[in-house]
Amino acid sequence: AALMAVIAFMISRYLTRPILKCKEAMSEIQANHIGITLDNPYQDEIGELITGFNEMSVSIYDLIKTNQNISLIQKETEIKMLERQINPHFLFNTLELISGLILDEKEEEAISLCGNLGQLYRYNLRQEKWIQLREEIEYTKRYLEIMQYKVENLETFYDIEDEVLEEKVIKAILQPLVENAISHGLGRGRAGGRIAVTVEKENGIITVTVEDNGGGILPDRLEEIRNRLERKEHVEEESGRGHVGLKNIHDRIRLYYGETYGIVIDSFPERGTVVTLSYPSDGGPDRENGKETEN
Repeated sequence: AALMAVIAFMISRYLTRPILKCKEAMSEIQANHIGITLDNPYQDEIGELITGFNEMSVSIYDLIKTNQNISLIQKETEIKMLERQINPHFLFNTLELISGLILDEKEEEAISLCGNLGQLYRYNLRQEKWIQLREEIEYTKRYLEIMQYKVENLETFYDIEDEVLEEKVIKAILQPLVENAISHGLGRGRAGGRIAVTVEKENGIITVTVEDNGGGILPDRLEEIRNRLERKEHVEEESGRGHVGLKNIHDRIRLYYGETYGIVIDSFPERGTVVTLSYPSDGGPDRENGKETEN
């Protein structure tokens, strides 16, 4: 009887101890201690139970971190877009350009510049998250037309496939790439320069490329930028007032379309920089709504 009692106690302890540990760990999760995992030396049903608990705990932690990143990025983007709506520096400089054109009796150019300025601010005031790629491209062209008055001898080239124009895309992904190329690429010691925008679709993947012929990026700095892009945790960039930075775009692309997409940067000192952005053509609002319905 004593032997049977000892055996029963050992079996009971073997069964109840890991279950009690799971219970304690679940209490820790309820107390917001997220991400707890348990050691699992078991190879039976108890081991499967602990494995399931660990996977659940890690999934909850990843989901919370993802939602935090989404909230942070959306907040940063909203702030940047709001700053664009009321950016007095850009507005003042453009109005000065218009005034100079009028004084030089270049009325048609002044009217064109006024139209572009109005379209830019109208676009910035729109609240949609998803827009047609055609609209993002048109916005970028108008921005570059204004910048051609500000940057001497600035040349622009476009190679855009017609079939991508109706595709849906998240707002503010192309123009910031162009703005970054002008500010950091052409702004490094060259008068004027060239900006080339290419958009193409192949095997269901849309690729957007912005290339400049500026001073390029030094290897150490390029490696630093690449490492920053690959960091899982989102960190707000010091990209200037109203400027949506590369990290913001890269993180938004990955959150909405998946980890296999985003921004790739190649640069060659004194030869220029190529920024390539990719995302799936079927990754628009319909796909997002489908995911929400499934969840």
